[in-house]
Amino acid sequence: MRIKNLLIPYLAFAAGLGGLALRRLELTAGVDADGLPVASVPGTALLALSAAVLVLAAVAAWRIVRDRTAPADYAGAFPMPGKVLFALACAAGAAMLVLVPLEARAVLGATALRALPNLLLLLFAELTALSVPVLAWTAYRGKGGPASHLFALIPPLFFCYLLIAVYRANGANPFLREFMWPCLACMAAALAAYYAAGFPFGRPKPAFALLAHLLAVYLLTLTLIDLTTLPGRIAALLFIQALCLRTARLLGALTPKDAGVSPEPPAA
Repeated sequence: MRIKNLLIPYLAFAAGLGGLALRRLELTAGVDADGLPVASVPGTALLALSAAVLVLAAVAAWRIVRDRTAPADYAGAFPMPGKVLFALACAAGAAMLVLVPLEARAVLGATALRALPNLLLLLFAELTALSVPVLAWTAYRGKGGPASHLFALIPPLFFCYLLIAVYRANGANPFLREFMWPCLACMAAALAAYYAAGFPFGRPKPAFALLAHLLAVYLLTLTLIDLTTLPGRIAALLFIQALCLRTARLLGALTPKDAGVSPEPPAA
């Protein structure tokens, strides 16, 4: 994997770390003694400005690659260059499978976790964690199958479900900035997973996939501070790294749309 392909997603990750610092300022210094938001805190304006700059940068990247294409299958669009990267994906997936239940139990409690909506959310989260090594195996062996189709569909469903759960938990909260960024992160992650799922089904949209992945990396990194437990933050960080590497692999697979098309002979 070329260093230049890693540079773009990890610039989004670095921008997300800067946004995380501003988000921390917004959540801590942005409240008064009664716990109410302070309107004049600079963190909110700077965070919005940094997000706008990142969006413009991602759109610029989209414009650069919109005339390029990628293979219409997951293994071709996200090639796995070697055993080391594949082993890292498997280790990350295994770690997330362990960390996700710990996060759910710590946040919801054992009693609330038995409720059907929470059980379904946990199931989708575990399957999303499992999708990381499964899709890595698809890319490593170089061909797809029923597993790549199934596990490509699960992450967008999970993030849509998580978006609903976040919004329902904050539906009565009048302070939008307390839950706006987690909602945006869920939307971006759902879009990234949705466009990635298009490849195994023969509907590649590489430019939109790149745009969604960069936004997801930035917003998920920014909202790490919103997670309250260490297992949750580690699991989210591992998923972000998987997104960064998948973005780099997609960049390496892009080719000009007219590649391999021989020019027409001149008219006699």
